[in-house]
Amino acid sequence: MKNLELLNETQTYALIGMNNKKKTYAYKIFTLLEKKGKTVYAVNPNYTEVDGKTSYEDVSQIEGDVEIAVMVVNPKIGINLLEKMKEKNIKTLWFQPGSHDEALLEKAKEMEFEIVLDCVLDVYYKADHQ
Repeated sequence: MKNLELLNETQTYALIGMNNKKKTYAYKIFTLLEKKGKTVYAVNPNYTEVDGKTSYEDVSQIEGDVEIAVMVVNPKIGINLLEKMKEKNIKTLWFQPGSHDEALLEKAKEMEFEIVLDCVLDVYYKADHQ
């Protein structure tokens, strides 16, 4: 239940790897978090907007605080984003399946991020179907 509690208690998210493809996990997570009343920022340098909402090149462009960065990118990309997330004072990295490897997790731990390895969609699905 810890991950569900974290999702329920957290209000601001950056979705790293957001895109405009409605069938992708990134898109589904983004829209689900919004439906849950969360503030979600799209982060992807390849988009300036998704569904009429601003997409940021990186987390440093987001005004205001971000509590959790949901990682939906290749670990080789993610490892290069950690420094900006630390500078943004993001405390928790939520790694979707496939978005982490040993090197990335090791560096994130060294940088003292709280790490969650789980699927946002799955956590909410299980909670809604108990």
